[in-house]
Amino acid sequence: MRMTMGLVLSSLLLFVLAGMAWAAAQESGGLFPVKTKGSVGFIDRTGKIVIKPQFERGREFAKDLGRVQLKGKWGFIDKTAKIVIPPQFDRLFDFSDSRALVLVGEKYGFIDPSGKMVIKPQFDNAGNFSEGLALVQVGDYYGFIDPSGKMAIKPQFDNAWSFAEGLSVVRPKDLWGYVDKSGKMAIKAQFDLAGSFSEGLAAVKAGDKYGFIDQTGKFVIKAQYDYAGSFSEGLASVGIAEQYGFIDKTGKVMIKPQFEDAEEFSEGLAKIKMGEKWGYVDKTGKVVIKPQFDEAENFSGGLAQVSVGEEDDMETGYVDKTGKYVWQPSK
Repeated sequence: MRMTMGLVLSSLLLFVLAGMAWAAAQESGGLFPVKTKGSVGFIDRTGKIVIKPQFERGREFAKDLGRVQLKGKWGFIDKTAKIVIPPQFDRLFDFSDSRALVLVGEKYGFIDPSGKMVIKPQFDNAGNFSEGLALVQVGDYYGFIDPSGKMAIKPQFDNAWSFAEGLSVVRPKDLWGYVDKSGKMAIKAQFDLAGSFSEGLAAVKAGDKYGFIDQTGKFVIKAQYDYAGSFSEGLASVGIAEQYGFIDKTGKVMIKPQFEDAEEFSEGLAKIKMGEKWGYVDKTGKVVIKPQFDEAENFSGGLAQVSVGEEDDMETGYVDKTGKYVWQPSK
């Protein structure tokens, strides 16, 4: 059964997911990592290898740069496979606001596009810059820094998310609310769980049900669901009695709850789970790629990464929006 909104994760995992989520939202660079004979290279949207397999690991290009791992360290390459920032970091995220989050040893800091460390590793955890501020953890508390590294909102929250649409969801003590970029509480802490704003609305939990609020804190879709995800491309996934479907911003059911799981729309398609397998539906609810994958990611740059097989022996490939493999599963 799906965990409600993923907000009961540990603080560390929260930051990791925040970074990953932000990366997924980045403009696709059109090159995708593939693994063959134990090495990672990159293909284009047609499945043609454009950077030969030579890396230990890799991530989808964001604009003109791709993250790669060599000898256990991460760096950036360009689309010609030239190393732009040598592999030297224990973890590495894509650039935002001309800053990239890096892990050196056990502390997080930020580099600029030249690879220079502009905010020294000093944080116990950190998120990517979003809307001009980055979430950081100092000791047991969370706050925000600006691109110079100056503390813009002092660490004071037991938990927090990155800024989205001008607000950050924070947990000062037991309940969740929202602050603006000055650190002022814009929506008082009153929710049992809360998600970031997306397309003007945020999913929140009041009691044992989920609904959606606007930026004044007013419920515009009453709390009535057992699960609620973020709005994307005009629709949000909701769950009722472990069946998942989609609603629009008025709360109207657009795709009736019928799936074992469902996630947000991306490039016109959403991944759904039926019979323990993942596939994809369009906005009418029509299954356009039948459930057949053991794991699946959202579409990005016209392709979706999909995996088949047991967890310890999984092979990964890419499909286009018709469900055709442009890269057969490999490992």
